[in-house]
Amino acid sequence: MHNSPMTYFKSDLPLDVSSLRPALMTNASAERFVTYPTFVRGPRGSLHFFFRSGGSGRGRNYHNAYDTSAGVWSLLTPHGLHDGTGRSSAYMERPVLGPDGYYHLAWLWRDSPDVSTNHDLCYVKSRDLLQWETAAGDVVEIPLKPSTRSVIADPVPVNGGLLNFRVAVGFDLENQTVLSYIRLSATESFVLSDIVGGCLQISYFHQLVSNL
Repeated sequence: MHNSPMTYFKSDLPLDVSSLRPALMTNASAERFVTYPTFVRGPRGSLHFFFRSGGSGRGRNYHNAYDTSAGVWSLLTPHGLHDGTGRSSAYMERPVLGPDGYYHLAWLWRDSPDVSTNHDLCYVKSRDLLQWETAAGDVVEIPLKPSTRSVIADPVPVNGGLLNFRVAVGFDLENQTVLSYIRLSATESFVLSDIVGGCLQISYFHQLVSNL
């Protein structure tokens, strides 16, 4: 799906693909323009679904959750998880469960379909995929917007070479959160950063672009 109506199937029987049938998710208006649908396994085995509504540079990211007892989905973020306020859209990675019990989420903003308008690598964390915090542990208001400056991990400017879907969340041997991503700098383009005690520590790795 890319800026198209939600296509969703649900089986009548558990683990039986032959019983899959077309179904509605929440029937929200946001589901008429779906891009980047992603299922995520949450706390205690809960099932979550993230997607963008709208086009590149003017979209919102939404978050649905599945109620296993009722067998229905609900929209948890009626105003969006990310809201580009009509001027940007967030390109997010899948939330990653870390050894600290937090789900770690990284994204960047893009102002148009042109990849060169990518900017501002951002990061938040959550224990339940509902309430989100900065790296320092301060609760942030949802939806997250380009003006939410406290979540910016690296303020890469427009034309800074920041690539979407090339951001990875990982953890070092001390279980500290690590963000790896590609951007331009004076001499290097691959970046590895540690979030230590709520503070970002950036290390630049070897020169890639000039060797291509």
